Amino acid sequence: MKYDFQDIPAVVLAGGPKVAFDANQPAQKKALLRFAGKSSIQYVLDALRGVAQIRRIGIVGLDGQALREVRGASRCDSIPAAGDSMIEHVYSAMRYFAADPAILFVTADAPLVSSESVVDFIEQVSLKNRTHGPNIFIAVVPVDCYRGIYRQVTKAFLRFKDIAVRHGNLAVVDTRLGGDQILKKKLEILYKNRKSAMRSIASLSLRAGLLFLLDGLLGRVMSMEAMARRISNSLGIGLHPVVVAHPGIAVDADEPEDYLFLKRALETKV
Repeated sequence: MKYDFQDIPAVVLAGGPKVAFDANQPAQKKALLRFAGKSSIQYVLDALRGVAQIRRIGIVGLDGQALREVRGASRCDSIPAAGDSMIEHVYSAMRYFAADPAILFVTADAPLVSSESVVDFIEQVSLKNRTHGPNIFIAVVPVDCYRGIYRQVTKAFLRFKDIAVRHGNLAVVDTRLGGDQILKKKLEILYKNRKSAMRSIASLSLRAGLLFLLDGLLGRVMSMEAMARRISNSLGIGLHPVVVAHPGIAVDADEPEDYLFLKRALETKV
């Protein structure tokens, strides 16, 4: 069984602490970091508005004066956040759009996300079979996509037997997950360990983590799909990596070097 994405809401995750990556700018949320005269979240909103399948856009993690200063934000739904963490914000959005079968999520600090990359991701998700009841689809970008200026990106790759990828900042999440508080705790752990394949799987299952470690020592690291199946079985949901050939979706402003890369890329109009 597959999803039909003719009409899907999108939610921009704009929370998180303030950062000070630029001495010429005051500390501010990553969503409001400016590149070539526009805030990061503005690039993201412009990209989403160029996608025909997206009927409504919500913003969570940004409110008050900061939200009012974002051009066009008045046409978006302001979603009340129940907590401060990324997973809390995801669950807040699932409650808000509970009547919809799924939500497209994108982080506000990924200004290289384009309408084309969002459309490609949605199309790839629509081709995937749902293996469980509720499902999560996460964009990943393979190593061979990093050409030209993207060779300068310093983020680590998640390496598997068959592929090396960076996680993208796009996900489609089944809203039925919104009522599962036990799963929510597991997702918090998984999110904290998202940059390490070993820590991700070990955090959910000691046995699977030991097997992964042994595979690595023997030179037989699990394939990406095999790891996804193990995590899916541990969580009781379908977790699906979705390969998308758009390196820009994997560059978010996590570290000062990421900010500097984004600044160069957007000022030279990659």
